[in-house]
Amino acid sequence: MRSPASVTFPTVLRNAVEKVGISRRVADFTLSIGMTMGSCGAVLNYTIVVLFLAQAGGVDLTIGQVVLGMALAILLNMGTITVPGGFPVVAMFLATSVGLPIEAVGLLIAVDWFTGVLRTFLNVNGDTLVAMLVAQNTNEIDRDVYNGTKSVTTEEIDLEERRETFERADAAD
Repeated sequence: MRSPASVTFPTVLRNAVEKVGISRRVADFTLSIGMTMGSCGAVLNYTIVVLFLAQAGGVDLTIGQVVLGMALAILLNMGTITVPGGFPVVAMFLATSVGLPIEAVGLLIAVDWFTGVLRTFLNVNGDTLVAMLVAQNTNEIDRDVYNGTKSVTTEEIDLEERRETFERADAAD
């Protein structure tokens, strides 16, 4: 089982080409990288978790603790992006690393599914925006498709054909 962002990848890839007009070459590269490394929604969530736990526990954080929490959020996110249900482990690790009470993590687990939907929304839209910027700078965006005056279709993405690539990427994490 994969995270929601991983599950949406084939649809996002197809929509980037067919509805936005990004070339397949740029979409393949940027969206793949974005899915594994550019999960801004999860990083923001983990940073907010650190601040919430501090507030819930009545702990005043130093600037160093906030920076440490943000840095750990970035690193932990890269290691757990495709791990479903990895939030409690990351939240507990962040809490103990920054010296925060872990009791409030239970409250966060209850709402993790809902925030997961919002994280996926941020990640998918952020990845698509980056793909659009790269396509614009490399002149690989079809303005007619973007404006809706032309339609293109991509071949169906064969997941079996890409399975080996996904497995190598997962092993690299």
